[in-house]
Amino acid sequence: MVFKNEAQLKSFLMAKCKNAVASAEERVHRIIDSCLQRFYDEWKPDQYKRTSQLLHSLVKSGVKPTANGYEAEVYFDVDLLNYTTGSWDGETVLNVAMESSVPHGGYMSGTAIWNESQVMLGDIWTLLEKELKAQGIPLKRG
Repeated sequence: MVFKNEAQLKSFLMAKCKNAVASAEERVHRIIDSCLQRFYDEWKPDQYKRTSQLLHSLVKSGVKPTANGYEAEVYFDVDLLNYTTGSWDGETVLNVAMESSVPHGGYMSGTAIWNESQVMLGDIWTLLEKELKAQGIPLKRG
């Protein structure tokens, strides 16, 4: 491909970067969601009815332009965790489910959603480099 000017080159590269960020966001979301699904599947409480608020609080922001490129976020929306019964608030539920060795309220061990997803994902910069390479833009760090 031949570019007539710097603007064409920049437009081409930015489109490739946008695709790479979108692909990385999708992969991060898919991995965290798989851990979240496993968390929900491994224990069914019989002492209370689940609200599934945590299950439905995982959010993908979508790719957004920034001053220098693009960004995307995958996060749990704490505002969606509006627990009105029990002794734990949404933030406590989220923290215990993400990192605890006993994420099911101390009743049993299970999937620590954040910890296990990070093991599966590895280094996010490496993931983004892989996605850029898939778009035809190999990078070298350092």
